[in-house]
Amino acid sequence: MRPFNADNIALDKWESILKVRKKPIVVHAVQLNFPEGFKVTTKEGEAFGKPGDYLMFDVKSEKFLCDKEKFEKSYDIIEHA
Repeated sequence: MRPFNADNIALDKWESILKVRKKPIVVHAVQLNFPEGFKVTTKEGEAFGKPGDYLMFDVKSEKFLCDKEKFEKSYDIIEHA
C-alpha cells in the first residue's frame, strides 16, 4: 500500500485545517559573531553558522542553529544570563 501524497494539500482547499499555536517552551541561545563563521555537531550532523547566527540548546540540551533573521522573527529574549 502506498502512502498518501500530501504535496497537494493547500490551506484554502482543505476543510479540516486547524489553526494552532506552538507551546511556549523556553530554550537557550548564544549569538556567535566569529568573522569566519562557526561549525557545530548537531544530532543531524555537522552544521555551519554565519557570523551573527545563534547556537541554540533545546529542552534536552541538544544543539541546533538558528539564523539571525529567523531568530529575530521567532524568539523573544526573556532573560540575559
